[in-house]
Amino acid sequence: MKVRILIESLFIGAVFSLLLAGGVVAADSPSIEQRIEASVSKPFVATAIVQLVEKGKLKLDDPVVKHLPYFRLADERYTDITIRQMLNHTAGMPDVENYEWDKPQLGKGAAERYVRSLSSEKLLWAPGTGWQYSNMAYDVLGDLIAKVSGLSFEEYMRINILEPIGMANSSFIYPEIDKKLRTTGHTGAPARVSAVYPYNRRHAPSSTLNSSVAEMTRWMLVNLNWGELDGRRILRDDSYDLLWTATTDHEIGLAWFIYEEAGTWEVSHSGSDLGFRSYIMLSPDDGIGIVLASNWELTDTDNEIVYDIMDIVLPPGAE
Repeated sequence: MKVRILIESLFIGAVFSLLLAGGVVAADSPSIEQRIEASVSKPFVATAIVQLVEKGKLKLDDPVVKHLPYFRLADERYTDITIRQMLNHTAGMPDVENYEWDKPQLGKGAAERYVRSLSSEKLLWAPGTGWQYSNMAYDVLGDLIAKVSGLSFEEYMRINILEPIGMANSSFIYPEIDKKLRTTGHTGAPARVSAVYPYNRRHAPSSTLNSSVAEMTRWMLVNLNWGELDGRRILRDDSYDLLWTATTDHEIGLAWFIYEEAGTWEVSHSGSDLGFRSYIMLSPDDGIGIVLASNWELTDTDNEIVYDIMDIVLPPGAE
C-alpha cells in the first residue's frame, strides 16, 4: 500500500509497513526506495553500544573520556559525562546548531574531527541533573563505537547489525546507496525538491541511516523477537531490559522513548531531517510494529497518523 500526495505536480511518497504478531499485515510493497531515517538512527546506535557491553568492552556508566581521551568541552564537568547519560540525553550537552549538510565531510576521520571540534561547547548543566535532546551526544557515541571496536562507525553497524538481520541495502554512508534506490527530499508548502541532501559523515550516528520501509521491517522484526531473526542473534534478550526500561522522567530508556497507550506499553522514535520524516513504533507484548517514512519534511508522522493507519488496516479488536 502506498499513499501518494500530489502537490504542484510533485509526487511525494509517504510509505509504511505494519506488523502484527510477527507477520506483515500491510506494507508499501515493493518499497525498496531508500529514504533518510534521520533520528530513527539512534536506536541502532544504542543497540551497538549494548552489544559492546555484552562483549565486555565497555560499561554504560563508564566516563566517555575513558574511551575518547580527546573528548573535551568548555566546562570541567565534561569528565563526568557517562555513556548512559549520552544515550538517555541527560549528559547536559547542547544540540547541534548547524549540520553543514551543504558542506559534507566524507572521509573516515570525520567523526574524530567532529569530537575534537567540540572543545568550545559549554554544558547546559551538570551531567545527570537535567534532560536535553542532543544529536551532538550521539555523534560522539559514534566515534566511541569506532574506537572501542577498531572499526569505523559505519563498518561496525554494517557488520554487526545491518547485514546480520538482512538490511543489505541500508547504510549510514549515503554515497554507498545505489543511485537507482535513492529518493529526493522535499521542503516547504507547496513542496519543492530540496537542493541539499542531509548527509554529513560527522553526523552519521545521530542522523544518516538510509533505509527502506521493506528493510526497516527487518529491524522491527528483530526487536519484536528480542534480538533474534532467522536464527541470528544480535542481542541477548535480557539486554532489552537496558534498552526498554525508562531511566528518566522523560520516559526514555537507551534511545527508545517509552510510553503507555490504552494500557499497553510501547517504544518509539521519530526522525526529522531536511526534506524527510520518519517514525517507528513497537508494541513488544502485542507483537505489533509500524514504521513510516516520508520524503517531505512536513509530513505529520506522529502517533495520530500511526493509529489512523492501524485503525484502517487491522481487523476490529486486533490492536
